[in-house]
Amino acid sequence: MRYVNRLLIAILAIVVFSRTSFCQTDRKPLLLQEMTWTDVRDYLASSDMVIIPLGSTEQHGPHLPLGSDFLEALDMAKQISGKTGVVVAPVLLSGYSLYHTGFPGTISISPGTMEQVLFEAAQSLIRSGFRRIMMFNFHGGNMLVQETVLHRINHETEAVAIAIGSGSPVQKEEEPDSLDYHAGVEETSVMLSLEPSLVKMERAERPTMHFTPEMEKLSKLSRDNPKLA
Repeated sequence: MRYVNRLLIAILAIVVFSRTSFCQTDRKPLLLQEMTWTDVRDYLASSDMVIIPLGSTEQHGPHLPLGSDFLEALDMAKQISGKTGVVVAPVLLSGYSLYHTGFPGTISISPGTMEQVLFEAAQSLIRSGFRRIMMFNFHGGNMLVQETVLHRINHETEAVAIAIGSGSPVQKEEEPDSLDYHAGVEETSVMLSLEPSLVKMERAERPTMHFTPEMEKLSKLSRDNPKLA
């Protein structure tokens, strides 16, 4: 249900952000890498909006692919594009995931590097004629970078940028049940819906949670005082 809510809220944010109304009928998503330069020129004659999906390449347990966060962000951005006709421009496959680098295959880039790549990519899009940039993030580790890049676009360029995914003021983050934050029931369900061939359910198992003494204290404090969570 949270997955559906994310999509609906993001679509509503785009409608509000747009100068025109959208017809809510499914169409083929517009993916920048699949368009020719003349396609982009023609698109810009009627719209200057673009969605940049943000995710990560990091461990998601033994049963989900490393690219789960990016695939979720991209697939949902494409669904939004199908409803609104807005171009999707994937820029990065990876994000900030330093805390997962103990697992083989995880790729993490520094916040400074990620910020500069996203900002320079945005500058390129702006030079092409895009003026309203929306970031659809689906990885918690990217939120600080996303906030910085949005600030730079809004203060250093002629474009306007907002967040419409995780880290957006329009998306109310609901607390998952039983610490179901990462590669758990919800994310596995989303991947089964979007990319079922990449999910290895035979490897899925209920994890044993381990906390440091400090985290145990914080967890108890948040349970006893919900307002601190």
